[in-house]
Amino acid sequence: MPDTHARKIITNFGRFAKQYGEQSTLQQAVAQELLSALPKGTTPKRILEIGCGTGNLTHLLSARFPSAHITATDVTPEMLHEVQRKISNTSHIETMHLNGEDITPLQGQTFDLIISNMTVQWLDDIQGCYDAWQSILAPSGTILTSRPAENCFPEWRNSLAHCGYQSGLHPFQSTRGKISHITIPQEYGSTLNFLRSMRTTGAATPHPDYTPLTHSQIKHAYTYCDAAHNGRITWHIQIDMIKN
Repeated sequence: MPDTHARKIITNFGRFAKQYGEQSTLQQAVAQELLSALPKGTTPKRILEIGCGTGNLTHLLSARFPSAHITATDVTPEMLHEVQRKISNTSHIETMHLNGEDITPLQGQTFDLIISNMTVQWLDDIQGCYDAWQSILAPSGTILTSRPAENCFPEWRNSLAHCGYQSGLHPFQSTRGKISHITIPQEYGSTLNFLRSMRTTGAATPHPDYTPLTHSQIKHAYTYCDAAHNGRITWHIQIDMIKN
């Protein structure tokens, strides 16, 4: 690790790191929902963020828990550079280059809250990672994550199926710990705008066994999707929580 597919994911996110903050309004909205899911009275002293991106959730965590020490991690160096640029004068936040599938560098440490916003869907074995993260979770600590749910983007999925094309979306992984499901309809104006937004946030890497569609096939599918749904694409988000 990282294997060839993982390197593609890292490269795509790195390519668009500078513009990620402007393009990731959906991820920012989900970050707010994620924090709202924390049990009342949660006051972590040490927080580990997996997949911090450019720091959207990091700043929310810092504002909500100003006395906590936050370790913000990401596997993409360009993303970490953006976070470091934003927090240069913030002493209680540190950054670390880390793959969430290998927490060996953190062994011996414990965290009261391990949190990840719209990242774990890229992991090969989400449940295996949850189990590993519990090994560095403090007693009574919490793991809290958000990710696309099984039925995310139904309009696009159904349009591809109607046109006879395979979806490149990564297969959904079932895990324990699901606590809520959030539905967020988004008006993109056109399906092509939706596809472009996925690309410009680095999130367009298909699953490794996918055979890419031709330009004419993509046009066929998004033209059908526009006619059926007029540029609306619905995000379905799952929030998982695991407690020690």
